[in-house]
Amino acid sequence: MKLNLKLSKSSTLINFLKRFEAIDNSLLLEIKDNVLCAKSHTPERSVVKYSALELNEIFSEYSDVKDELKIGIMNIKKFIDSLKFFGESDFEMIIDYEKVNTDFVGTLISMRNSSLNIEQQCGALKLFTYISDDILSRITDTSKSSVDFMMVKEQQVKLSSLFKIEDYDRVTFLKDKNKIFVKGKSYELLILEDSDLKKADDCKLTVYKNHYSFIDGENTKVYINVEGSKLIFISNESDTKTIIGEASSYE
Repeated sequence: MKLNLKLSKSSTLINFLKRFEAIDNSLLLEIKDNVLCAKSHTPERSVVKYSALELNEIFSEYSDVKDELKIGIMNIKKFIDSLKFFGESDFEMIIDYEKVNTDFVGTLISMRNSSLNIEQQCGALKLFTYISDDILSRITDTSKSSVDFMMVKEQQVKLSSLFKIEDYDRVTFLKDKNKIFVKGKSYELLILEDSDLKKADDCKLTVYKNHYSFIDGENTKVYINVEGSKLIFISNESDTKTIIGEASSYE
């Protein structure tokens, strides 16, 4: 069986793949209901990330996808490098797939135009950890969050710069009365001051600083979920969600 696609916006697909490149070398892609999505986690599962794109955002032509298709990319960087060879001009992408038990699984990705043909074998499904939609829905549930707030790009850039002034490996998100702060050992950055914040209980949650680097630098709503021991970041600019677990209390 084959899925025939014409890729017209390779940079959009590349940027999508780059969201996951720092989390793991490999990635399980899913195509269903004319949407391309991926879910990934760090080896210790302290960070989970999800992102999705409509197929028409990257492909100018595609056959209807009636079956949910799973495509294992064994090396994200090499796949990105292959896409870059075609530049921004349209080219064909053909995905060969087969049925394995109850799943439809990609076996080969072929990319070609009039002068170049590149093929990449897909990874077997058993090599990937599959995160179901039910599990994703459960871990991204914000209903029990203690407080939420918007964190804009400029604040994220400033925070990343502040990380460099100390070696401490953690960062704390803190709600105190009517203010939201993000703080390390030697700095404290005010994110928001709003009288409505007084309605919520004060709270704080600490995560590892290197885990924060998996955030994409988009305007993002942040949920502090003390009960669930996690921060939930939901982008306002794309269909992307990142969950970062609380750091160990041991120092």
